[in-house]
Amino acid sequence: RMHAVQPSRCDPFVGGWETYLKTGKFELKRVENPTSIAQTLCVAIPANADQGFDVLKKSSGSAVAVSEDEITEGMSLVSHYTKKYGTGPVGGVVIAGTRKLIQNGVIKPDELTVLVLTDGYKIGRGEIKGGKGGKILILEREDAVVKQTLEKILAGEI
Repeated sequence: RMHAVQPSRCDPFVGGWETYLKTGKFELKRVENPTSIAQTLCVAIPANADQGFDVLKKSSGSAVAVSEDEITEGMSLVSHYTKKYGTGPVGGVVIAGTRKLIQNGVIKPDELTVLVLTDGYKIGRGEIKGGKGGKILILEREDAVVKQTLEKILAGEI
């Protein structure tokens, strides 16, 4: 399943998803003056919203919004569990959203869940560490490496 997460101060896609769940119609409402510490996610109307909606619908996914405090806490969690690795606010959104989806029972504890986080540092390839309830793989920032690793995860090789 695919899930979408947005900052609560700028969540037109999440709002559209919630409208769809209530009415059966996916409708976006423009967010005026969107703001968040996750600035790159502040888009009043996402250009690819219809594609995102299709992916969530076809995969039986979901969408959730997270607060600024949850984003900050998500960033801190990454640093706490990986020591040398940090993520910016967008990664904090990913972690906070995943945490909320687990707490709400949307993602089950035994369900394979893959999060892709990035930062501004060049990191060594293939480093695997044990994390709470799973593995943390730190990869080079190359699309081919990420794609190959995701394929190995889905094939059960990692």
